[in-house]
Amino acid sequence: MPDDLRLEPLEGIYDDLCRRWAMGVISRDLTLELMFLAWWHWAEPEFLTGLPYAPEAMPLWRMLFEEFGGECSNDPEFLFVAGVMLEITPWALHGDADANEKLGRRMRARSAEARPQGFASGYFDESREYGEYFAHHSRLADPR
Repeated sequence: MPDDLRLEPLEGIYDDLCRRWAMGVISRDLTLELMFLAWWHWAEPEFLTGLPYAPEAMPLWRMLFEEFGGECSNDPEFLFVAGVMLEITPWALHGDADANEKLGRRMRARSAEARPQGFASGYFDESREYGEYFAHHSRLADPR
């Protein structure tokens, strides 16, 4: 990806991905990125992400979580990234935060079972925030 595309404000990328998702013309990979950006709207403060508060972001995150199948998903990457997000913000889903944090750990464990090799360096495209963020978490999960 050209460096100048990374300079596009995240809010513009988020808005574009929301439009694509609403029209049904979005890939699995970009849906994961949309889920991440929706999460970042409320998981981190604006001064860190550049993303302002957006009241629709949390319901969108929950909808995408369910669209991927939640805990029952067979997608190792989704299980990993959603598991990380739930461990960091266990209050993201309705219900008990402790139970949701445990759900995040179960999802990451299922991801590791489905993809025992983990997510090696280079798996995530680190030219975009989604890839950079989860490449970092994959190194923490597997510090080889």
